[in-house]
Amino acid sequence: MTDAATATQAPAASAPPAFEPDVELIDHLEGNERAIKRYRDHAESQREKGA
Repeated sequence: MTDAATATQAPAASAPPAFEPDVELIDHLEGNERAIKRYRDHAESQREKGA
């Protein structure tokens, strides 16, 4: 019975990390944040020019 119990448990060394960040997604989201900042900065400068 112990053989069956130990066979279903993975050894600790081969266990995946608790959290693996999705690097591609993070890069994409950071790119979006930069684009939004550029847009807001541009819109603000346009308002200042018009005022």
